[in-house]
Amino acid sequence: MLFLEILQRKTTSKNSKENSERKSQEEFFHIFNYLYGLEKQIVITSDSPPSKIPNLMERLKSRFEWGVIVDISPPDFETRLAILKKKCELENIKVPDEVLEYLAKIFTKNIRELEGALLTLKAQADLLKIPPSLELAKKVFKKYEGIKKGNLSFKQKDLKITNLNEDIEEKIHIIKKSVANYFNIQVQALESPLRKKEVAQARHVAMFLCREKLNLSYKQIANYFKRKDHTTVMHAIEKVQKDKNLYQIAQRILKTL
Repeated sequence: MLFLEILQRKTTSKNSKENSERKSQEEFFHIFNYLYGLEKQIVITSDSPPSKIPNLMERLKSRFEWGVIVDISPPDFETRLAILKKKCELENIKVPDEVLEYLAKIFTKNIRELEGALLTLKAQADLLKIPPSLELAKKVFKKYEGIKKGNLSFKQKDLKITNLNEDIEEKIHIIKKSVANYFNIQVQALESPLRKKEVAQARHVAMFLCREKLNLSYKQIANYFKRKDHTTVMHAIEKVQKDKNLYQIAQRILKTL
C-alpha cells in the first residue's frame, strides 16, 4: 500500500524539476526506512560514493553510509584470463591459451560480455566443425579490435552500438542454424509460414532458445522470426516447456551454443 500511495503521488505531481527531485528523494527516504524496518537487504548502485553524489539529501547520505560501501571496478587482464580458464573448465571447452589471452585483451567491460564471447566462439567453431583457434577468434571478433574505452569519436560510438545489434543478430543466426541442422531443414523455413510438423517444432525450439540463451523479449523474438504477434512466441515457448521430447532437444542444442 505504501508503494502504491507513493507512486500515485509521484505520477500526479506537477511541481518544477527541482521540487520534483526533492520530492522523489523524500519518497525514496520513506521507502528505505520501510524496507529497513522490515529487516530487508537493500542494495544500491551508483557511479559515485554517497558523499560525492550532488544534490543528495543529507539524511539519505547518512543512511546510504550505514552499510558497506564497495568499489566495484572492471576486472584486470589476469582476472579476466582466470575467469575464461575457469569457464572452460566448467563447460568442458578446450581453447588454446593464446585464444583466451586474445579474448581477455579485447573484452574488458564485464564478465557477462567476456563469457558470452567465449561461448560465441565455441558455437562458431562447432558450426564450422573446427577447433577454436586464434585465427577464427580474430575473424569472429575483428569488429571489436581497436575500440578503446573513453577514446571514441561520435561516429565510432554509433558504430559500436550498431555492432552490438549485429552481435545479437549473429547469435540468433547461430541458434537458427544449430536448430535447422538438428532438424535437417533450411534456416529460411524457420521464418516462413510453413506449418509442417518438423518445421513448426524446429521453430518452437529456436524461439525457446532465443528466450533462454539471449533473454530477448517476446516481441523481439517475434520480429526476428518475422511474426506479427508476440503471443505466437509465447505459445511456442510454452509448447517446448510442456513437451518433454522438445525440451530435451532444446537442452541438447543449448549445450552446444
